[in-house]
Amino acid sequence: MSATDTDETPARAIKEVQSLYTDLALHPEKNFGWGKGKENARALGYDKEWLERLPDRVWESTAAVGNSFLMGPSQPADGCAVRN
Repeated sequence: MSATDTDETPARAIKEVQSLYTDLALHPEKNFGWGKGKENARALGYDKEWLERLPDRVWESTAAVGNSFLMGPSQPADGCAVRN
C-alpha cells in the first residue's frame, strides 16, 4: 500500500494533531487516554517555577505527555528558540 492509499501525508498528520489539541483545549475534562494537567506535568518532572508561574487555568488543557527538558536545556542548534 502506498502513502497515497493510506493518505498518510505530513499535512494530514499536522491537521490531525491540530484537531486533537483543539479538542483538548475545548474539552479539558474529556479522557484522551493520557495524563494531562498540572499534576501530571509535576509527575513528569516539569520545572517547579514553570508550574507555579502559569495559572491553573492554563494547566487544565495541557497535554503533558513527556518532558524533553529532562535531557538538558535546549540550544538554538537544536532548532529551539532560547529565551531568558
